[in-house]
Amino acid sequence: MKRITLCLMILILFVLSGTAALAKGPKEGKGPKGQGQQAMKEKGQKGRQGSEEAEAVEAAEEKAKGAPEKAKEQGEKEAKAAREKAEKKAKEGKAKGEKKAEEMKAKSKDKETLKDAPIAEQIRHEEEKHATRQARLEKLHAKAAADGDEKMVQRIEKLMEKEQNRYQKKHQKMKQRQAGGKNKGSKDGDND
Repeated sequence: MKRITLCLMILILFVLSGTAALAKGPKEGKGPKGQGQQAMKEKGQKGRQGSEEAEAVEAAEEKAKGAPEKAKEQGEKEAKAAREKAEKKAKEGKAKGEKKAEEMKAKSKDKETLKDAPIAEQIRHEEEKHATRQARLEKLHAKAAADGDEKMVQRIEKLMEKEQNRYQKKHQKMKQRQAGGKNKGSKDGDND
C-alpha cells in the first residue's frame, strides 16, 4: 500500500513538472542564437529540476525499501511477543491441570478416610454423649448416697447399667459399619 502511494506521488510530480514547462511556452529570443540560448537555458533548468526530482525519487525509493524492512522487523517482534504470550498461557494452563490432577489424586487416596469421616464423627459424638450421661448419673449417685436414700441409689445404678449397655451396643454397631465400609472399599479396589 505504501509503495503504491509512493509511486502515485512520483508520477504526479512528473506530470506536474512536465505541464508546468509546457505552460511557460517557448520564449522568443533574438535571432537563432537567442532561441538556441533560450532553449539551452530551459534544458539546463529542466536538467536541474530533473536531477532534483531524481534525487527526491531516489530518497523516496530508499525510504520505501527501508519501510518494508522496518515493517518486517516490527511484524517479527509482534509475532515473537504473541508466541511468548501463548507459550506463557499454555504453561499456566498446564500448571493448573497438574495441580488439579494432584488434588484429585490426593482426594482419591483419602477416599477411605473421607468415607469413614461421618462414622468417626458419629462415634466421637456418641462417646461425648455417653460421658455426659455417665457424669450426670454419677453426681446423682453421689448425692443419693450422701443423703442415705438406698432406693434412689439402686435406681441410679440401674440407670447407669442401662446407659452402659446402650452405649456398648451403639458403639459396636458403629464400629461394624465403619469396618464394613472399609471392607466394601477394599472389595471395590480389588475389582478394578
